[in-house]
Amino acid sequence: MKRRAALLLAVVLCLEGAGVAGAAGAAGAVQAASREADAPEVRKAAVAPLRVPKLGIEGARVIPVGINERGQLAVGQSVSAVYTWNRGVRPGQPGSSVIAGHTWSRGEGVFDDLGNLRVGDRFFVGRASFVVNRVRRVRSLPP
Repeated sequence: MKRRAALLLAVVLCLEGAGVAGAAGAAGAVQAASREADAPEVRKAAVAPLRVPKLGIEGARVIPVGINERGQLAVGQSVSAVYTWNRGVRPGQPGSSVIAGHTWSRGEGVFDDLGNLRVGDRFFVGRASFVVNRVRRVRSLPP
């Protein structure tokens, strides 16, 4: 498989009480959060798969990862999986969670169509159901 360019998109899930606010945006939130040296270890088990029916994502594997030497989320090479910070809040728990995945110019990345999410669209992590309350922005990041 040849790739023209690898782009990274992140979905930031912010849970507010019983409601959920979703945003497509920068992975910079991960960098800021990663600098919290005293962050509690909250991840003990595998994260349930991600489903985004509107985008055709059915059961994308969610892989907990750390931070690389540049202070960025250490996203892996799989274009069909998504990644979450291993010291952050799990998707579906109160707090903010980041889910990052690839998009590829040839249409093979899990988040190729992330920019098509609209307010009111639903997505799921395991049995937990969420509604996109806002799409703040979608942008490409250098590989």
